Amino acid sequence: MEDKSHPNSGNARNWTWIPTWHEFTTHYIYEVGFLACFFQTMGATIFWISGFTALPGINNNLSPAALNGAYWSVQVIGGTGFIISSSLFMLETQQKWYLPAPKTLGWHIGLWNLIGAIGFTLCGALGFCNGTEEIYQGSLATFWGSWAFLIGNQVASPLLKLY
Repeated sequence: MEDKSHPNSGNARNWTWIPTWHEFTTHYIYEVGFLACFFQTMGATIFWISGFTALPGINNNLSPAALNGAYWSVQVIGGTGFIISSSLFMLETQQKWYLPAPKTLGWHIGLWNLIGAIGFTLCGALGFCNGTEEIYQGSLATFWGSWAFLIGNQVASPLLKLY
């Protein structure tokens, strides 16, 4: 007799990279965690462009308009994806959308990632300015944003294994 509850039984569905369209439209699109990961992936994919255009030889040869379009604007768009993602991750841990969950470790990870995302987005937004103070503040935003991401992803995340 075949055990139907066993994952290798004939009725079990094999793991796939991409869900069926029906599963996507009826289940995944309504999951907060799925949406958070989707926005994180889109933000990182877009944000990567600014990292590539920052390479010496590329950045030095861009016109101001090209620099604004290929470097600063993609930082703002990618950072906005990070803001949406971290906000959704925080909401996912809350019992009610309007009640923060500061006693939940996952909520703190989302909070630190949100702070980092704001720093990265602010860096891109300040990059459009040409003033010395704005450039300095944009550099600081990248610095504290990176530290916030570090806290959220490398310090707080391993603590989840303790629970």
